[in-house]
Amino acid sequence: MSPRLARPPAWLAFLLFNALAVTVYLLLGTDGVMPLLYMALMIVAVVVAAVAIRRRRPEDPAAWWLLTGGLAASIAGDLGHAVQEAMGRDAEGSLADVFYLVGYLMELTALLRMVRRRAPGRDLGSLVDALIVVGAFVLPVWVFLIRPLAEDAGLSLLGRLTAVGIPAFDLLLLGLLVWLLTSGVRTASFMLLAGSLGTFLATDFLFAFAGDYSLTASPALIVVLTVTYLFAYALFTAAVLHPSAGRVTGPAPDVRPVGHRRLVTQAVATLIAPGLLAWESQHGRVEHAFAIAAGCMVMFLLVVLRMSLLVRQVQAQSAQLADQARALNELAYRDPLTGVANRRAWTAVAEAVLSRSERDGSPVSVVILDLDHFKRYNDTRGHQAGDLLLKEAGAAWSGGVRAGDHLARYGGEEFVVLMPGTATAEAVALADRLRALTPGGCTFSAGVAQCAPGESIDATLERADQALYRAKENGRDRVEAARSVHPLVVG
Repeated sequence: MSPRLARPPAWLAFLLFNALAVTVYLLLGTDGVMPLLYMALMIVAVVVAAVAIRRRRPEDPAAWWLLTGGLAASIAGDLGHAVQEAMGRDAEGSLADVFYLVGYLMELTALLRMVRRRAPGRDLGSLVDALIVVGAFVLPVWVFLIRPLAEDAGLSLLGRLTAVGIPAFDLLLLGLLVWLLTSGVRTASFMLLAGSLGTFLATDFLFAFAGDYSLTASPALIVVLTVTYLFAYALFTAAVLHPSAGRVTGPAPDVRPVGHRRLVTQAVATLIAPGLLAWESQHGRVEHAFAIAAGCMVMFLLVVLRMSLLVRQVQAQSAQLADQARALNELAYRDPLTGVANRRAWTAVAEAVLSRSERDGSPVSVVILDLDHFKRYNDTRGHQAGDLLLKEAGAAWSGGVRAGDHLARYGGEEFVVLMPGTATAEAVALADRLRALTPGGCTFSAGVAQCAPGESIDATLERADQALYRAKENGRDRVEAARSVHPLVVG
């Protein structure tokens, strides 16, 4: 028995269905059936998307409903145009165009909602990136589309408003799409949605340029336009059906670095205005000199603004890295429980002090402190109480040592004090003074050793440790001095 093939997910199944339907659409090739099938496929896409939104209830469903409503309004506009043409009337400038404008307003509102959720706060970098891309397209759209249509006396007021409004709305949609792409998380659903919007915009601009320059009479171009529109509808419905549709409006976890693709896009965008200037100059006369000059200035200012934002971002990141480095340095040289220096930091200071002592002959003493009966204290009162005692002891002894002394936690309940410029007798007296500061009614035993000439810090610590054991053997709560290893060192 052959294994059963796994069913594809709903979003992929719809794309496969759409690909099959478009193939049938292309094979039919009759003027009477193709428009009907074209309308049917768009309506199916919108209906399936609406059902998916209702059943799945994605995050921010209002944005999805607005996008679906905008596509439905575009279908209504297409139907209105088809009815006008069937009745032998001029469809341009008819009331059907109102549906197109309403659809654009709904889509713009939806994308604005998504931008606010995907880029909370002041995401000026993404906004400037979007303005750079839009600013690059404003000039050619104005020169080749908006201005000729605005000056066309043959269009009615509504027709002129629609002809000018559609490319203007497309520019706004393009800016919002770029803003969305440079902020927030990029789930599979979002990328399907971005692909749908990008396909719509590319097809809209191609249709507008083709219509303005009398290219829409080409049957092959009409087929290409209709197929790409159907593909855009299918991508939108797949975005709604995808399981990640609920996370489309989530903000990005961190700031994205400016990658090579974004830099290339901005570079190409800034070259469009000079390219248009060069193209017009080749035809003998620059007809749009003022618009081109204004476009170049705006693009220059936007690029400068983006550079300043990048510099501020780098400075902020550098400051953050410096703070993190300081924090890591603190963690590396501070005992996390008591807050005093740790053994590594103390050893580094001790070696430097001993090196200086070798040069100037000044005495250096080391004291090891050990809390008496700390294990019993831990067992009877609990480890939290023991930790609190260590914290309080570290704080009390830190306040009791002199400004030039160095207190550190040596390990467990043992602490060590480095006393530069201090001989044994004075170090014993200072240790006795610290003993009186021990908190919680506790006591400590201590061993004191003065560094002998040429002696390593480890050897001095070993002698201080032996003195500490003598203090414990002699009854605890006392300070013992180590035996001298040099006749000039007081023991």
